Amino acid sequence: MKKIVKKLMLLVMPLLLLPALVKAAPANKDFNDEVFYNCVVDAYNTLKSDHKDHSDNLTDDELKEITELDCSKKRIISTKGLEKLTGLTTLNLKENLLTEIDLAKNIYLTSLDLSNNSLTKINLDKNVRLTQLNLASNSITDLDLSKNKKIDTLNLNSNKISTIDLSINTLLKNFDIEKNNLSEINLSTNKRLEKLNLNENKLKELDLSINIVLTELSASKNMIESINLNTNTKLEKLNLDSNKLTTIDLSKNTKLASLNLNDNMLSSINLTRNKALKSILLNNNKLLALNLNFLDSIDTSSLRDYTLEFNDQEVEVKVHKKDGKYELNLLDYDSTLKKERVDFTNTNNVTYDPKTGIFTFAELPKILKYNYAVTITHDGTVNPVNILVLLDEEEEETPTNPPQEDNKEEDKKPEVDTKPEDEKKPETDKKPESDKNSENDKTTENPKTGEITIGIMILMALAIIVIYKVAIKRKNKIVKL
Repeated sequence: MKKIVKKLMLLVMPLLLLPALVKAAPANKDFNDEVFYNCVVDAYNTLKSDHKDHSDNLTDDELKEITELDCSKKRIISTKGLEKLTGLTTLNLKENLLTEIDLAKNIYLTSLDLSNNSLTKINLDKNVRLTQLNLASNSITDLDLSKNKKIDTLNLNSNKISTIDLSINTLLKNFDIEKNNLSEINLSTNKRLEKLNLNENKLKELDLSINIVLTELSASKNMIESINLNTNTKLEKLNLDSNKLTTIDLSKNTKLASLNLNDNMLSSINLTRNKALKSILLNNNKLLALNLNFLDSIDTSSLRDYTLEFNDQEVEVKVHKKDGKYELNLLDYDSTLKKERVDFTNTNNVTYDPKTGIFTFAELPKILKYNYAVTITHDGTVNPVNILVLLDEEEEETPTNPPQEDNKEEDKKPEVDTKPEDEKKPETDKKPESDKNSENDKTTENPKTGEITIGIMILMALAIIVIYKVAIKRKNKIVKL
């Protein structure tokens, strides 16, 4: 009987637990995700005074009255039933588990946020009133915005888009397409662009000549080798970190307050006209301190962030040796050299001619410290940085007419044999070196080898004695028995 009861319990228990494991169906049959439907009911309750329970079935007319819906971060899988919310103007479904969505009936939408889902495609042909669109952090590969002429803010960050046509989106002001696969982009019709983020793409060139109202540009981690920003006179923030720039002209960008050119290939830069700068990042370039004359024209007290770390702040210069002294012309490297910035270490009797720019010193210095660059700490302290200049001594010129070999032969004196007569022997009596070596090998013994041999012999003798004694003892025992 007990066995039968146990079997029945095993069969009944799963049936009892089943309702808890399966989500309850929404009250409105047009929806199939209870979490989504509950969110819709909550949105209705914020608009109306008559409170609805999640178990209530909202009618089509009631659903049409909802104009704003925020169902973010709820792990929603399906938005079936969204087509009933035809009055929506604002929809936020960010950070859910959506793989698809149908927005064909939501024609009044002006703001749409579907970021951080798993969408691979989306059709926005019917959503012609959209002004703000956020599709960041999905897996979208292709996007058609030809019907969305009113968009002014577009975020496509972290997708898989390799090409995009924005020729019809002439009202676009803010555009973010960071972390995609763009190898080129045409922004010639987007004259109203103010903020542009193209970070982490595959761009080799960028034409912004028509985007004259641009205030913020970020195009870091691309492959840009050169860029013309002469028409972008309103730029306030510029980030071209991690590209392949070897030179850049910022003379027309006088409103720049923030500049990031880290990790490029710049060997020089002129910022004498950029007096509004408050943040300068030039780390990991090929900048020489001798080229950074812009520091004289900038009010360093206003800088809140300035770093020149990990640049090639070492330059090799030739030191010419003349009349037993050494000469170095630093004006070849910096036409605005100031004597007070130069400090020779381990050097005496240094003289400087300001007219020629030549330093003359009696002994070759190990290091030339050129005190030019500065770092501004967050508390406003200005710290000078000693830039090391490697000195490479130039070899003195050799005579143009070296002595001839024939003359050397004439100057050589005959060799005189000073050996005693008894030591002089015919060459035939001498033994070859190989014979001598073989005789030495035969006659000369290695003392260590002899010692090892004697030791082995002693051990063998002791072993024989021990064996003999053991044999005698066994023999005596046998005799006694």
